[in-house]
Amino acid sequence: MSALTSSTLTNECEKLVAGVRERCPDAFPHPLPPGGVGAPIDITPDEAAKVFGVAFSLAVAGGTTPASGDVVWTSGDDELLVHTGTVRLILTYGFAIVGIEVFTEQTGDVQVSVPFALGGPGSPLGFVVGTETVPRGPALIVQRWGTHLQGVAWQALVHSVAGIAAAAGVDDQNQPLLPAALTATANGLTVLPQARHTFDRTAS
Repeated sequence: MSALTSSTLTNECEKLVAGVRERCPDAFPHPLPPGGVGAPIDITPDEAAKVFGVAFSLAVAGGTTPASGDVVWTSGDDELLVHTGTVRLILTYGFAIVGIEVFTEQTGDVQVSVPFALGGPGSPLGFVVGTETVPRGPALIVQRWGTHLQGVAWQALVHSVAGIAAAAGVDDQNQPLLPAALTATANGLTVLPQARHTFDRTAS
C-alpha cells in the first residue's frame, strides 16, 4: 500500500507554488539578503486545503500514513479513529478552522473543530496564532483527545506554511525561505516569505 511521506508534502508545496508563479511570475524575487522579505504568496482555498490535507495526514500518523486515510490512536483502554482523508480547512477573515472527523464506539462518527486566529489583511498578527483552550466537539472526545487534535492541526498548519515558503525561494546562501506572516480571508491564505537573519544562518 502506498504511503504519504514528508517528500509528498514537499512535492505538493512545490506544485502549489509553481501554479502561483504562473499567475504572478514576478512575485518571487530571489535570492533574498539576510532578513529580506519576499512578495506575499496568495493561495486559493482549494490549494491551501490540498496541502493542509497532506500535512495533516502526516501529523496524525507521526510522519507516514497509509493512503486509506484512517489512523487509530490508542491510550490505555481508549481508542480514537481519525479520518485524515476527510479533514477540512475552512478559511474566513482572520481565521482558519480545521474540521476533523473522528470515531469512537461511544459517539460514532462526529466532527471536532479547531479554530485558529491568524489575522487578516487589515489586522496582521505576523506568525502569532491563537486558538481556544478546548476544541469544539463532543465533550467525551475533546476532554480526552482535544489537546492531541489541536496539536496535529497546528503541526499541519505550520508544516504547510513552512513548505510553501521554502518552495517560494532561497536566500543568498541558498537556504529556503521561512514564513514570516500568515493571514486569512474567505479568498484564501497569504504567506509572507522571509530570508533568515544573519544570526539564524547555518555556519559555513
